[in-house]
Amino acid sequence: MRLTGERLFLDLYHGFRIVQTRSSLEPYQVTTTDYFYTLLDQNQRELVAYHYHPHGAGWCTYPHLHVGTANGIIDNKTHLITGLLPLQAFIRMLIEDPAIPVVSLRPDWARVLDVKGDRYDVV
Repeated sequence: MRLTGERLFLDLYHGFRIVQTRSSLEPYQVTTTDYFYTLLDQNQRELVAYHYHPHGAGWCTYPHLHVGTANGIIDNKTHLITGLLPLQAFIRMLIEDPAIPVVSLRPDWARVLDVKGDRYDVV
């Protein structure tokens, strides 16, 4: 998807599982199984990509970051370790970081992201 404010694109995949709980207050819980969050430039080249794929898609099963090859130093095949990255935190970074020129279409974007917060439930 094209991001507003600049010629940047976002490619998202977020895998999840719905798990039934024993709680009557929250009978179901959504847990993350894997993700691929990629920020692309105007030519659809990868700038950064956050990945978590513990059950396949290569040897690296821990959460990690790939950086684009624009700097010429770090290869985009390098797996830079990160913690688990909630989708809300990734979106918050895109909007808040002044070095990333993304403009939210909603004035209440922070409240919307805060509904679930930046916590992570993973299976």
